[in-house]
Amino acid sequence: MQVQTGGFNAEYGNVRAGQVSVVTKEGSRGKYTFDGIVRYDRPRSLNFENVFGPNAADKVKGPKDLYAYYMRPFLDPAVSDRGTDGGAWDLYTRRQYYPFDGGWNKIAADQLKDTDPTNDLSVAQLKEVFNYHHRKNVEIEDANYEIDATLGGPIPFLSKPLGGLRFSASYRGIQEPYFYPQARTSFKEDVFRGKITADLKTNIKLNLQGMWAKQEGMADYAFEIVDFPNPQRGGIPLYPWADVEPGRTSLVNDNADHVGRSVIFGEDVYSINDTKRNLLGGSLTHTLNKNTFYEIHVSRFHTAYDSYPSRRRNTSTVRTIGPGYVLDESPFGWTSNGTSSIGSGLRLGGHWARARDTSRVTVWNAKIDLTKQLNRVQELKTGIELIFNDLTMNFRSDDSVIVHLQRSRQRWEQSPMQAAAYLQNKLEFKGMIAIVGLRLDYFDPRGEWFQYSAFDRSFTAKGSATRADVL
Repeated sequence: MQVQTGGFNAEYGNVRAGQVSVVTKEGSRGKYTFDGIVRYDRPRSLNFENVFGPNAADKVKGPKDLYAYYMRPFLDPAVSDRGTDGGAWDLYTRRQYYPFDGGWNKIAADQLKDTDPTNDLSVAQLKEVFNYHHRKNVEIEDANYEIDATLGGPIPFLSKPLGGLRFSASYRGIQEPYFYPQARTSFKEDVFRGKITADLKTNIKLNLQGMWAKQEGMADYAFEIVDFPNPQRGGIPLYPWADVEPGRTSLVNDNADHVGRSVIFGEDVYSINDTKRNLLGGSLTHTLNKNTFYEIHVSRFHTAYDSYPSRRRNTSTVRTIGPGYVLDESPFGWTSNGTSSIGSGLRLGGHWARARDTSRVTVWNAKIDLTKQLNRVQELKTGIELIFNDLTMNFRSDDSVIVHLQRSRQRWEQSPMQAAAYLQNKLEFKGMIAIVGLRLDYFDPRGEWFQYSAFDRSFTAKGSATRADVL
């Protein structure tokens, strides 16, 4: 692997800050080789399970422990009925926990004031509802592992008659549990790679290679359009106090309010996110003489993005409490209806899991390079490249309930193309190496520009009929 930053040779195009060149491993012609590495960490809590509670003997063992931030105000007998402002806690203790002013006594009294008799619940029944809506198993049951293995060697029965036909195959798998288990409890990635090599002649080598990869997890953000197309990674973020790592920290940070609590006690705040990639390609290297050879590269790279909410909530009755207070399977299952748990305010549904994406991107690449050693100090290299893109974009932010929220959508299809040609000369004089070259790049968006004026009537409320013609 080679990494270049700063100035680039003329042969490299379509880059901005850096160029990474990777040469994959070839299988051996005469023997089989295998190497692998496995890292495994048993399922374990990722929260601060050994933080001491108010007394030295009381340890907080997770978000559902009696002394956890959200749980203690609603379950501690000293304050749950009368409230955190009832006098049992001093000011400093109150500041450490979620406020629950008035306690369950106040909630029960308030429910008697409306005209709905089904929610006239006693304090004990209200606590039963609370426990039901906070019943999620928050324990991490997935292991953290990484598997990386490679196998290579001659292909049986075909190697000798087909120019030393050999292969190299590899697999890499990752599982990273989420800090708070969601509809997907872990980030998972599987990558399979394969390469077949044959020496067609003593001076001609053919390489065929393929790759298939899949990432599964939760979308990067709950309330907006898809900004970061890949799933959130799991584990503990490096900086849990700020969203400085795209795709890694939202599950930890977005839990400070009534909506964010659903990240802990629910599992459907974020959309499910899957990203699939596959690559097929080949290269041919032909040595013409001791000073000259050329290479031909052809590849197709396809990426499929899918983001969608988890399964819809089953709203059929699971149990009934008191005079007729009906409970469904909440907080599990996705719904955009903004309901909350009585008393605690835990959000059971709302304008979250808004990411929708079914975009598809395909890139075709063809490249020919010719290299010739002119003399002891000069090496000439030239080549041409063609790139064809097939972009089928369809991603949006979706909310079916709250009308004032953003509903941006990107849906378009384009097939831009790029072409390039270059010529460079590598000069070597004792302790000095200089590469001088010229590159020509051509870009064709293969589309049309928007045709409209600054005050086009198509953008008014009455101009919707002609708006599609403008855009």
